[in-house]
Amino acid sequence: VIKAWEPGVVNVQYRLKQVDTTGNSLGSFNPPRDVPMQRGEVWRTLLSRGYYRFPPTSGLAFSRAALEQVLPMPDKDYRIAADGYLAALIPFYGSVEAIEVPLGAYRVHGNNLWKQRGLEMSSERLRGFVQHDLDKMDLIRRTAEKLRHKVPVDLDSRHYASLQTRLILLRLHPQDHLIPDDTRAGLVYRGTQATWLYSRLPWRRKLRLSAWFIWVGLMPLPVAKLAITWLFDNSSRPRIV
Repeated sequence: VIKAWEPGVVNVQYRLKQVDTTGNSLGSFNPPRDVPMQRGEVWRTLLSRGYYRFPPTSGLAFSRAALEQVLPMPDKDYRIAADGYLAALIPFYGSVEAIEVPLGAYRVHGNNLWKQRGLEMSSERLRGFVQHDLDKMDLIRRTAEKLRHKVPVDLDSRHYASLQTRLILLRLHPQDHLIPDDTRAGLVYRGTQATWLYSRLPWRRKLRLSAWFIWVGLMPLPVAKLAITWLFDNSSRPRIV
């Protein structure tokens, strides 16, 4: 990390190797290796796509000067998934560097926030995910406007993963959905659009994601639940998926 650091850098991020509870490699990485991590003026990507790919907090190294710009953190809103707050704001204050080699480990122990079976997630937890994404988008918007950057009006509809969570909440717990204007067809359309226009994923994965949105949004609920489970639980997926 020190070797990668240069003047003006506010964050050096690096991949993490995923391991099980005893430290054995699972053969996967966080973030996955299918897309290079962002570097340089990442704030431009944030404002054009609504997100950028970054590892969990233990794969992030921040400059003290940049942290002084964004701390203290509002702990009530970001006690869980605090990396979202930091990773969303830090790029506005300098350059980001990325190391593609895994320099640490991410332990998957069964109680990780995003490593639980989707159908076992309560309405409260899914609502928490959706609210976290909405709060983060509002944070990006307010920070960008303060720094006099132009913000797209549809910023909150450009991150496919955020739209996935909104669609899951709408299908599993429609009575508890947070966004009144969301509809199944609308989320399928926006999710597919975000996948093709605003993600840097390989085209094969874009096809799979598009199929996922159509399946979860338009198929009967018992069939849709199968694809929801596949999203959260790697081991439940057929090999071809």
